Amino acid sequence: MLTPNVANLGLQFSCSMNCLTRICPLITLRLLACQSRGSMNWLYRNIGRAIHGYVVKVGRDVRDDVSVNSALVFMYPRFGDLDPAGSIFWSMPERNVVAWNTMISVYAQTGNIKETWGLFNQMLVEGFEANEITLSCMANSSNELLQGMMIHGLVIKIGLIEDEIIGASLIDMYARLNSLVDAQKLFDVKPRSEMGSWNSLILGYAKNGYPREALNLFYRLRDHRNLCPNSISFLGALNACAALGAVKEGKVIHDYFVNSGFKVDRIIGTSLIDMYSKCGCVDTARDIFEGMKDKDLVAWSAMISGHGVNGEVKEAIKLFDRMRKNYHLKPDNVIFTSILSACSHSGMLEEGWFYFNEMKRVYGLEPKQEQYACIVDLLGRAGKLDESLDFIKEMPIEPDVSVWGALLGACRIHNNMKLGIYAAEKLFELETKDAGYYVLLSNLYAAIGRWNDVKKVRELMKSRGVQKPPGRSWVDLNGSIHEFFVGDKSHPQSDKIYMKLDELGEKMKEMGYIPDTNLVLHDVDDEVKEEKLTSHSERLAIAFALINTKHGEPIRVTKNLRVCADCHRTTKLISKITGRKIIVRDARRFHHFEGGKCSCADYW
Repeated sequence: MLTPNVANLGLQFSCSMNCLTRICPLITLRLLACQSRGSMNWLYRNIGRAIHGYVVKVGRDVRDDVSVNSALVFMYPRFGDLDPAGSIFWSMPERNVVAWNTMISVYAQTGNIKETWGLFNQMLVEGFEANEITLSCMANSSNELLQGMMIHGLVIKIGLIEDEIIGASLIDMYARLNSLVDAQKLFDVKPRSEMGSWNSLILGYAKNGYPREALNLFYRLRDHRNLCPNSISFLGALNACAALGAVKEGKVIHDYFVNSGFKVDRIIGTSLIDMYSKCGCVDTARDIFEGMKDKDLVAWSAMISGHGVNGEVKEAIKLFDRMRKNYHLKPDNVIFTSILSACSHSGMLEEGWFYFNEMKRVYGLEPKQEQYACIVDLLGRAGKLDESLDFIKEMPIEPDVSVWGALLGACRIHNNMKLGIYAAEKLFELETKDAGYYVLLSNLYAAIGRWNDVKKVRELMKSRGVQKPPGRSWVDLNGSIHEFFVGDKSHPQSDKIYMKLDELGEKMKEMGYIPDTNLVLHDVDDEVKEEKLTSHSERLAIAFALINTKHGEPIRVTKNLRVCADCHRTTKLISKITGRKIIVRDARRFHHFEGGKCSCADYW
């Protein structure tokens, strides 16, 4: 028995069967009203089925009506019932563009991309012309650039390029597919009055490695006469600050968000936790976390990860245990990756094993590649390379790039040439495009003077189109990013920077520092190697920050690659000589240097 019957929805079917002009639109409207309503979902689902039952009984003229059937196709997937929608669509004696669009959108919104494209192609084959709704939906369903370009071409051919909705969809598509030049071109064609285009491009830049461009666009939106940033705009800006390690800009944007009258919800709260954690401000991140009333697993994972990458593994473990015991939340694979990574960052092998085993034993979760890679990394960094290999061989799933990469990295640390080559061979069988793994193998060869093999690795990279990103470090000074490359002399203050490094170098040598020239992986003499070490990008960035910041102010440097052992040692000494706290974020973790010590305890 339905609690409110169909009449409670206002369906009055007292009209005669001849009044199809009235009954069909009425049924259509009521079907469209029967969509998911949160806690009332079951009720509206039953009402929708009851209306469908009425349609079947009332007669062929109603049963075959295009608008009624389109509404049924639209309704069922809202309750997770995709099969009835497909059956109704294919049994329709007559289909119009609205019906095709409805079914295409159903497949697209439920993630059935292959079916979406199959249906779209069949629609064209049967002679129907796509309209703005069809093309907007297909732009959103394009997972490959070639598909997207085809839709863009069709938009131009039909003459819909001026349509704002389609324009926004195309901008979003190109941004999502990392074709940001095309997205920007479309964006610049005419003034954009819809927020979707602005947000798509801001998020596209932020997610695809162009954080400064994301922030510049955000500031343009902020200064716009008729538009204001919304929560999605702020999300993109905060992600960009996190990527840059630009804590000052992040704080300004945070304040602007609050002063604009927005409330910190779970999504923005989690983004703030991530941003402050990635800027080394764990205490601020924790304050925001504790202030969130409705924390989901994503927020817990972000905070646990924040503690882990900043070397606070005990805090990460405490938080993980608190989440389970006090809040009775069931961890998922993402949470376990966060806690296992935290253990890996600090070499806590026993704890890592404990949590890895708990995944399946307590929570029934099957470990995925990320969790296996964490254990391989833990074992490998602890010097247990044979155990690490045995663990890989016993994996119930085929190891991927992350697993073999973790083993290769451990082999580089412990100079295990034989196993390192084996891991590299497995990696290259997977045809990885990650230059870091090729560089690791090259470094293994270089460390023992096998320069011909170094050359072969470089040739392999070239043949596969793999390019090594240059090492670079940057500092955020008063909202401006100052970037440095190895041996860089392009900065206006280069003379002062190198003078500062020479001054620090003399003081370090008085403290017993001897450059580790074995870390310079080039076939040159020791004097040249020492010079190359001195001009590593993070040292240039640190020297610049020392010159341009007040005494006692923390220095924050971000580097795109892992910090080498010699730079790690010199930064500890610089922190002691200058009495400054130096926070370096590299490709793997954070290093908080203070008083000649590092938060990583020399384990990274």
